[in-house]
Amino acid sequence: MQKLVIEESRNEFGTRFGDLKYLTDLQTPIYAEHFTPEEMLEIVAFWETPSGQKLMSTAPAVSQSFLTKLQEETFPMMPAFQGRIDARLRAAGMLSDLSVNPSAP
Repeated sequence: MQKLVIEESRNEFGTRFGDLKYLTDLQTPIYAEHFTPEEMLEIVAFWETPSGQKLMSTAPAVSQSFLTKLQEETFPMMPAFQGRIDARLRAAGMLSDLSVNPSAP
């Protein structure tokens, strides 16, 4: 199921939402609603500062560290979560007992 949903999502949304011009055109009016032109110039100026440059250069490492920490926090929760999902899918008739224990008669 997941593979089909991912394939359909990529086909339907991937090209459009992977297009930088489309995303910029979508986002520009939102920024204009929340920031004055002067504030936007200050934001641009920040990105040119050493701190702004460091933020940009370390963003991938910071994001990776966050994702690693998130995985560490959620990993112990997964068996119980998966059990609840399986039980709900079985109750809804979407998962058979054989999918849980393929060797069951």
